Amino acid sequence: MTTEKKYGHAKRIGAYIYRVIPQSFRDNPLSVEKSKNEILWLSIIAVIYSMPIIFGFYYIAHYAVNVPYWDQWDTIVPWTIEWHEGNFDFNRLIAPQNDSRPLVTNVLMLLTSILTALNIKMMFYIGYTVYVICFIVLLDFIKTDMKLDYQTLILLIPLAFYMFNLYYLLRFLLNLGAFSGPIMIFSALITIYLIYKSKFSYPYYFSSIGMGVVCTLTGAPGLTIWFAGLIQLILQNMHRKWQKVAIWIVSAATTFYVYFVLLGVRKEGLHGTEGYVSFLMTTVHYPLQKFLCFMGVIGAEVIHDKQIALFFGLIIFFVAISLIYVNRNVLELDRLSKWYGILTFGTLTSLELALTRSGSLSHLGSPETIFYIPDLRHSLTIFLPIMCIYILAIIYTKNSIKEESTDGNSYDFQAISKDRKYQNIFLLGIIFTLLLCGVMLHLLPGLTTGEWFHNKQINNQYFLQNYAIVPDDKLKGLYPDTYTVRTHAAKLEQYKLNIFANLDQKSNSMPDWDSLILTKGGIMSIDLIVNKRDSNEGKIVHIDKKPNQYIEFTGWAADDLSKDGNVNTYLVFKNRDDEIIVPTIKTNRPDVANHFGVESYKNSGWVTAVQTRDFKDECYDISLRILRTNREEYFELNVNKALCFS
Repeated sequence: MTTEKKYGHAKRIGAYIYRVIPQSFRDNPLSVEKSKNEILWLSIIAVIYSMPIIFGFYYIAHYAVNVPYWDQWDTIVPWTIEWHEGNFDFNRLIAPQNDSRPLVTNVLMLLTSILTALNIKMMFYIGYTVYVICFIVLLDFIKTDMKLDYQTLILLIPLAFYMFNLYYLLRFLLNLGAFSGPIMIFSALITIYLIYKSKFSYPYYFSSIGMGVVCTLTGAPGLTIWFAGLIQLILQNMHRKWQKVAIWIVSAATTFYVYFVLLGVRKEGLHGTEGYVSFLMTTVHYPLQKFLCFMGVIGAEVIHDKQIALFFGLIIFFVAISLIYVNRNVLELDRLSKWYGILTFGTLTSLELALTRSGSLSHLGSPETIFYIPDLRHSLTIFLPIMCIYILAIIYTKNSIKEESTDGNSYDFQAISKDRKYQNIFLLGIIFTLLLCGVMLHLLPGLTTGEWFHNKQINNQYFLQNYAIVPDDKLKGLYPDTYTVRTHAAKLEQYKLNIFANLDQKSNSMPDWDSLILTKGGIMSIDLIVNKRDSNEGKIVHIDKKPNQYIEFTGWAADDLSKDGNVNTYLVFKNRDDEIIVPTIKTNRPDVANHFGVESYKNSGWVTAVQTRDFKDECYDISLRILRTNREEYFELNVNKALCFS
C-alpha cells in the first residue's frame, strides 16, 4: 500500500471520528467530565428500563409450565400430532376458531411446535419476546416525536413498568393467546408505521395494506386495524390523500368480504352471526349499560375490580377528552397521527371486547350489566389506550412549556389557572398517577395468581404424565373432554412430544428400583380420602368399588438424614402377587417446615389419586417410597394401613 493511500484511509477515519464526537467535546474538552455524568445517568435509566423486561423472563421461567391447557387440546396438540402422523390438513390453519381466522399466528405456532416438540413454555417465551419488541417499537415512535431528554426518560419509566406489570405477565402463563396477542400488536404497530411513512410514498402505502391483511389474520381483534388505519389516513397530510383513503376503504371492504363471505362464517352460537346480531341489538337497546361496560374495560388497565375499574375508566375517558379540548388549537394531527392511530386501534379492541363479552340478549349474562372487566386472557387487547393518552399528554405538555419559554410572558395566579401548560401538567399528573396505580395494584395479584396457577399446572403436568392411571376428574383440569386428553396423551407419548419429549428430565419418572439401594431413614405422614365421604379410620379400609371411583392420598415426606424435603415420593400397593407403584405431586407444606424448624421441609408435601378399577378384589398393603436426591438410594416406610377392595 502506498503512503498516499495510507494517509487517505487515515484522513477518512479521522473525519468519521470527528463527525461522531459531540460538538461540545470539540469546542470544550472540559465537557468530557460532563459527558461521563450523562453516561452514568443514562446507564442508570437503562437499567431501570431493563428491570421489568428481565423480570418478565424470570416470571415466565419461574411460573410457566410446559403442559397443554384448555383450548390447546383443540388446536395445537392435534395439529402437531397430525403433522407427525403425516396427515395434517393445511386448511385447518385458516379454518375459523371461534370468531377469527388467525392464519398467520397458526402457521408460526405450528412451526414453533414442530421445532420445539410442542414445548408450550417455549411458545410463551417467543410471545413475550415479540411483546418486548413491541415496547421497543413504541419507544422508537416516541423518539421520532419528541426529544428523549432526562425529564422525558424519567416520565416514561412508569410506562415500562406498566406494560410489564405482573398481572399482564400472567398472560404468558395461560393459553396461547400469549403467542398470538403480541404478534397481532406488532403487526398493528408496523401497519400504523407504514401508513405514517406513506405520505409521499406508494410503496410504503401498499406495504401498509399488506401488513393490514397480516394483522387481520392474527386474530379477530386484528380486524380493527382497518378502522384505525382509516382514521390515521384522514388525520395525515399526504400526497393524493383522498385517493389513498379510497383505496384503503376498498381494500378493507375486500378483506371483510373474503373473511366473512367467501370463507364463510358460523351461523349459530356465541361466535356466529346469531351471537353478533344479539350483541348489536343489545347495544341498541342498552347503550348506557354498554358504555359503562366499556368504561370498565378501560379502567381494567388500572385495576381488575369491577366497581373500581368503572370509576377509573371514567377518569381516563374524561382525561382523554380534556386533553384534546385543552390542546384543540395545537393538536398537530399530522405529526402525531400514528399515536391517534394506535389509540384508535386500542380503543376499538377494548370496545369490541365490551360489546361482545359483557352480556347480551341471549349470551353471557344480563344485558343490563354495568360492572364488567375482561378476562385475563384478553388483557393484551386493552392495554394500549392509557399508554397512548399518556404519551400524547407528555408531548402536549412539552410543547406548551416550549411555547411559554419562547413567548417570554409572565403570568399572575389567575392566568396560570387558565394556562394550557398547567392544564396539560395537571392532566399528565393524573395519567402518571393512574399508571403507577396500575403497576402497584397489579403487583400482589400477579404474584399470588402466578403462584396459584403454577401449582395448578404442575398438578396438570403430573396428571398428563400419568394419564393412564389418574382418574377422569383429575384430567378435567386439563380439558373437560377427558377422552380427548387420554387419546392425545397417548400420541404425545408415542411421538415424544411436550412433557414426553425427554423422559430423562421427567421429575416423576419411575426409577429402576432394583438398581437402587434400600436405606433406613425418612419421615412422613399420610391421609387417604375415599370419594371424600367414606370412613378411613383403622388399619384396614374396606372399599366397595364403584364406577369412576377414586381414592385421594395426601401427606408429606422428607429425607431426615440430609434434612431435605424436596424429594420424590411414590405410593406402593402390594398384595400376594401384585405391586402397583404410583408417583405423587409435590405440594407446599410450610406447617411441616415450621414444626421441625427445617426450611427445606416446606416442599415436602405431596398428593396423588388412584382409581379403584385398577385394583383386584383383594387386600393391598400400603407403603411410601422416598427417593433420595442422589437417585441412588431410597427409603420405604410402612403406612400401617391396608385397602381391601370388593
